[in-house]
Amino acid sequence: MNHEPRSVPTMILDTLRHAGVDMVFGMSGGNTNRFYRALYEYGGIRPVLAREESLATVMAQAYGALTGVPGVAIGQSAWLLGNGGVGILEAQLGSTPLLLLGDLSEGPPYTHHSPYQAATGGAGAWSAEQAFSAVTKRTFVVRHPVEAVQQTHQAIRWATAGEAGPVAVLFSSESLDQPLPEHPLTPLYPPAAYAPATPLDHAVVDPAVLRHLRQARRPFILAGQGV
Repeated sequence: MNHEPRSVPTMILDTLRHAGVDMVFGMSGGNTNRFYRALYEYGGIRPVLAREESLATVMAQAYGALTGVPGVAIGQSAWLLGNGGVGILEAQLGSTPLLLLGDLSEGPPYTHHSPYQAATGGAGAWSAEQAFSAVTKRTFVVRHPVEAVQQTHQAIRWATAGEAGPVAVLFSSESLDQPLPEHPLTPLYPPAAYAPATPLDHAVVDPAVLRHLRQARRPFILAGQGV
């Protein structure tokens, strides 16, 4: 059965929507402008444009903390990381599911002659992979259109499974440019298999803990790491 080719950014938006994401935050820049073009026609996911990347990551982190669904921040890697570090670190320290969609800004075929924003780690370029890896649970670098969808799917699983946290997906130009048929991209895992857990039932909290809290004159709770 033949399927009409679809753009990779649109298929990535499908992946986000299946995971329960209904809002993304960020600024257009570099290769990520392809996502904003797709969002314009997509529907079902509301793009919230920020004035600066730090605002985007903070809003995405708050979204993830409040909903348990990964907050999504989209932007050109140099500024998504450099300006947006405050929200990324908050997600890392607070165990909040956060998905960072960035790029390599490599501008092929002249990769070795790119502007200073290029993030490939090659000659005259900084390495986005190394930089993002320092503040995330996992960083995926995508160089093929099929990988673009599959690794986004994996990134959502990494952001939500176990102790939640920030995960980055960095896209090359080639990975976003070519349209793909839909059928080869069967999700590796159904979203329900790694959906965030339901909120804690208060009935399972140790009654002795509740009794001590009620009797305490000056209760003090030190909580963190996703508590």
